[in-house]
Amino acid sequence: MHIILSETYDDLKKREKNEGWYLVKQETDFAVICYLVDFLTKYQKGDFNENLADYIKKKAEELNRFFSENDIAFKVTKESRALRLAYYYGLLESPNNKYREYNNVKATEIFEEIKERTNGDFYRKELYQDIISNQIEKIFLSSPIDEEYKKVRKDVRIFPAIFLYKILIEIEKIEGLGRIYKQEFSYFVATSKIYDDYLNTILNIVLFRKSDQQTKDKFKDFTFKFDNRMSNALKQIAYLEYDDQEGYYSLQKDKKDYIKKLLNFYENSFSSSEDEIDILLENKSLKEVLYERKINADIQSEASEHFHHNRIIYGAPGTGKSFKLDEEKDSEEFEKYKRVTFHPSYYYSNFVGTYKPISDQKDPSKIYYNFVPGPFIELLVEALNNKNKNYLLIIEEINRAEVTSVFGDLFQLLDREKGVSKYKIDISFDLKNYLSSTLDNSDDLEQLYLPSNLYIWATMNSADQGVFPLDTAFKRRWNFEYMGIDRNENKVDLEVTINGSGELINWNDIRKRINQKLIEIQTPEDKHIGPFFLSYKDLLDSTEFNNSFKNKLIMYLFEDAARHHRREFFKGCPELLYQKICEKYDEIGLGIFEEI
Repeated sequence: MHIILSETYDDLKKREKNEGWYLVKQETDFAVICYLVDFLTKYQKGDFNENLADYIKKKAEELNRFFSENDIAFKVTKESRALRLAYYYGLLESPNNKYREYNNVKATEIFEEIKERTNGDFYRKELYQDIISNQIEKIFLSSPIDEEYKKVRKDVRIFPAIFLYKILIEIEKIEGLGRIYKQEFSYFVATSKIYDDYLNTILNIVLFRKSDQQTKDKFKDFTFKFDNRMSNALKQIAYLEYDDQEGYYSLQKDKKDYIKKLLNFYENSFSSSEDEIDILLENKSLKEVLYERKINADIQSEASEHFHHNRIIYGAPGTGKSFKLDEEKDSEEFEKYKRVTFHPSYYYSNFVGTYKPISDQKDPSKIYYNFVPGPFIELLVEALNNKNKNYLLIIEEINRAEVTSVFGDLFQLLDREKGVSKYKIDISFDLKNYLSSTLDNSDDLEQLYLPSNLYIWATMNSADQGVFPLDTAFKRRWNFEYMGIDRNENKVDLEVTINGSGELINWNDIRKRINQKLIEIQTPEDKHIGPFFLSYKDLLDSTEFNNSFKNKLIMYLFEDAARHHRREFFKGCPELLYQKICEKYDEIGLGIFEEI
C-alpha cells in the first residue's frame, strides 16, 4: 500500500463511527421532510390529545393511503425523528437552538414559499427543485444543529456540496472523467474536514484507483463506518447526477461552467472559521449570499481607503465596468494613466518589455537592438521618479490573457501593504540596464517594487467564453468589486420601439424580463443582461436599437447565455436558427420569447 494511503487508512481506523459528514439516520428525501414540517405546523395550531409522534404517524398513514389509491409513487415516513432534518434543510428555525424540541419552533419563509408553489403537494418536486438544490448546497458542517455527537465532528468546517463540486472538477482534470464512486465518497470525501483538504482528498482517490485489489479490500472495513445519509441528501441537487448501477457521482455537463464560477467566487468569499448556519434560513442561493458578503466587504474596506491599489471590477456584460473606472480615474488626481486590453496573444514582453530591433533614424539600413518597455514599466518608472504624484494602469479584460504568464515574476509585487510591495524582486540584467538610464534614484535599481503612488485597476467579465481562469494565489492579491446587474440603470431609463409589434417599451423592462427567463433556465447571474449591454446611442434611435437588439442581444442569447435552452427560451420561434429568429423578431417583436 502506498505510504500516503497507509497513513489515511490509519487515520480512518482511529476515528469513531460516524466521524464524518453526518445528518440523521432517518429519511432524507426533501419532499418527505416538507410533509413532516406541514404536519408539525398543523399540530401546533390544533388541540390534539395524542403526542406529536403519534400525530405524525397517523397523518403519514392517511397520506400514504391516498398516494396508493391514486397511483402516486411516493411514500412519507412515519418516523417523527426525521423532523430534525428540517433544520438542516432550513425549513424550521428554533429560537432557543434546541433542535430536538418542537414546542416553540416555526416554519421558515423558505418552507412557506415551497408550500405556496406546490399548494401542499410536496411530492411535486419539479415545482421547487431550485430551492432543494439551494438549500442542500447551503448545509454547513459542523453546526449547532449537528450537536457534535461525542464531539467527533468538532473540527469539521465544510460545505459538503461545495467540497464535492471541487473534487469532481479537479478529478476530471486529472483523470479525464469527473466521477467519484460510492466507496471513494465514503472513504475520502465524506471524511474531509475543511475545504483546503481537497488536494489530499484528490491524491488519496487517485492512489486508491491505482492500488491493487488487496489494498481496496482492506478499505472495505470503512464501507459502513462513515455511512451517514449525507450522500442521499446530496443526490437531490440538480447540478449533480448519480448513477445507481455504477454507483458514482458526476456533474451535469451543461452546469460545469456555472459550478466552476461558483467555486472561484466561493474561494474568494468565504472563511472556514465563520459559523454559517444562519444562511440556511435566508431565502437565497449560496451564490447570492456570497455576492452580498463580497459587496458589503468592499463597501466597508472602501470606507478606510478611498481606492484600493489593486482592483478588479467584475460583473455581467453591460453593467458599466469600464465606465465606472473612467469616472473614478477622473475623480482622483492621477498625473497620468495608461489603458491596455488583455487578449490570448498578449504576453510578458508586451506588458513589461523586451529587446526589439530598432532602425537608425539617420540611416534606416542600420539595425540595432534596444530594450523597449511595455506600458507597465513605462508607468512604473514615472511613478518611481515622481513619488508625490499618482499614476494609474487600467487593464481591460484581465482574464482574457493568461495572467500568470503576462505578469511573470511581477506577480510577487502585487502583495502590498499600504500600497507598497511587501516583497521586492531581483531585476533581470536587460531590465536593469534600461532602468539605469531612466530612474532618477539609483537605490531603486537594486530590487524592483511597486510604490504606493502606482495603482492597477482591471475589469473582468467571467461570462465571456474562452477566458483564462485566475488562480487563487493571484486573486487573493486583488480587491474584487462586483457590479450589480441593475446598477446605474436609471442612466438608460429610455423607451424603445420594438420591430414587428411597434410597441413602445422601456429598455430596462425588456432586459429585466429577459433576465427573469434566464433565471428560470438557471443561467448564472454573470450571463444576465446589464443596463449598458446596448449603448446609449443604440437606445436613442429606433433603427439602431432594433439592429443592435438582433445583432448583439439575440446573438448573445442564442450563442451563449441560452445556448443549451434555445427551444425553451425562444418559444415563439418554431425554427431554431439565428436567421429565422431575427426574421421572426421583425415580424412579431418580443413574441419570439412568447411570455415576454
